[in-house]
Amino acid sequence: MTIFIAPIGTHPDFVKTWLKEKGSDVTKLWLIHSPVGREDFPKKAKKLASELKKVYDIEIERKVMSDAFTIDPVMDAITEIINQEDNDDMGLSRKENIVINITGGTNIVAAGAMNSATYYQTKCHYVLQKQDDDPKNKKLVREVPITPKLKSDLNESQLKVLKTISDSKYSISNTPKGLESEIILGTITNNSLLKKLGWQKTQKGTRNGSTRLSEILKVLKKNKLVERIGSIEMYQLPNGKPLPIRTCPKCLGSGKNKSRKDQFCRECDGEGYTPDAEIDDTSKELRVKVKLKNESKFYPWPLPLVENTKGARWIITAEGRRESKNQFLKLE
Repeated sequence: MTIFIAPIGTHPDFVKTWLKEKGSDVTKLWLIHSPVGREDFPKKAKKLASELKKVYDIEIERKVMSDAFTIDPVMDAITEIINQEDNDDMGLSRKENIVINITGGTNIVAAGAMNSATYYQTKCHYVLQKQDDDPKNKKLVREVPITPKLKSDLNESQLKVLKTISDSKYSISNTPKGLESEIILGTITNNSLLKKLGWQKTQKGTRNGSTRLSEILKVLKKNKLVERIGSIEMYQLPNGKPLPIRTCPKCLGSGKNKSRKDQFCRECDGEGYTPDAEIDDTSKELRVKVKLKNESKFYPWPLPLVENTKGARWIITAEGRRESKNQFLKLE
């Protein structure tokens, strides 16, 4: 029994070549294609399926990937297919029963299909284009070697940390009010990560949260799922001090807001701090207004950005984002 997964593009006839050479035990064919765009890809897939059903007694399914020029859509489609096949047949062997083809579609689609074959440890095939001077009996299907998957599966806590990093947003914490800060996805400071996980405080009968997180991050880093950045950026005043920030009462709890402790507000996105300065555009030159000891001071904008090595943050890698997404799709 073989399940053949084939992303297709403008020229899908390679599927016929593969089936002619390798289709003797195929029971199911998955055609992955783009939505209607510069060409009507659903129509192409439907036509190909109709032609194949006249020749082969196999089940044919079609699946749409949202975009052929970014790597995630094809990997999402293949992940959903494999999860479905796993659920339908608990005894399915990916290594023996699933073949992913990397011939059709854009180069990005081929790269995504190759990554999926490696991640799921399936077979991987490529179909050569027939040349005029090829002998009639030349075999055109080539098997592509797949590197063994070395890393072990993540446990629940490791996956929780990875997914939290993947879903996080980072911006310069002392960006003045009134200025839109650049948002970086998939990265978070160590302290904010502890807060989001709810591990910032030691509870009776549980391990120290910081130590626990440190051990998990070592595993994720070793497996190249995350990287550590040993500093954070801060806006600096002319006197060498950072532009002031204040503790966010909604996140950390103080005074009347103690009951809201550990709840994150949109303004600081869980960082626990909000800027204590604001952009002033009432003069000819843009400047920043800082209130210190009930006295307002103005400084020319922009202020310099400096690296603060007292802080550190973690950023998810492309492989880590894919691992997190694959596991999430698996649980759906």
